[in-house]
Amino acid sequence: MRVCTLFRLSLLMGCTFGFPALGRAECINTPGVPCAERVWLPRGINLVGHNGGTLADPLGEFTVTLADWGNNPIPGADVWLDFSACCDDIRLASVQYGPGLFLGPGKTVHCMTDAHGVARFRIMGAATASSSTPGLGCAEVWARNEGVSVLLTDGVSRPKPTVGAFDLDGALPGGAGVRPSDLSLWEADFFSSLNPFRSDYDFSVLCVRSVGPSDLAKWLQVFFGGGSVGNGAAFVACP
Repeated sequence: MRVCTLFRLSLLMGCTFGFPALGRAECINTPGVPCAERVWLPRGINLVGHNGGTLADPLGEFTVTLADWGNNPIPGADVWLDFSACCDDIRLASVQYGPGLFLGPGKTVHCMTDAHGVARFRIMGAATASSSTPGLGCAEVWARNEGVSVLLTDGVSRPKPTVGAFDLDGALPGGAGVRPSDLSLWEADFFSSLNPFRSDYDFSVLCVRSVGPSDLAKWLQVFFGGGSVGNGAAFVACP
């Protein structure tokens, strides 16, 4: 019983706070090449909007930390998230206001690591509320340095981040920004037996979707914070 409890606790910590990526398949003993076993990844990410100007909402910030096989930080590396598999529901804003972010080919968002090997993301986007199971482990995380590209999330030993969105109708005409209409959609997800991942913002219950009061609290924090009153005028279509 004690072992089971400890195992469940370790899973809970991983789901809530993120965890080092596991596995050695992509790790090579070369300085400056990202090693998946040394990378810190988020368990889930939430898309946000902007403050009505050119500042992406800081409440959506998350980080990816890179290191090589020797556990040395990797500065100046390109880290990107690929949202191609999220096309059933998730859309990216066509302009990204997160500091240092830029859109790449397809549905990718890139950021360079700082002197400590940390890439900071605030990704703007929304959901269309059109799918019953959106966002579940749909984002891939990649990194490139020293001419080597590494897939940091294989979906098996290294889970792909689940994607949520506070702006649940922002990808629909006239819906940009976190507004009362999004709260109505969140409530529909809460009462749905499917508990869609797009509305599960804390990823807290052993990696199983569970839309509940803590997620409502996060939505209200974003709504009253005023940092997501707008979003991209256009959204990146599925590849």
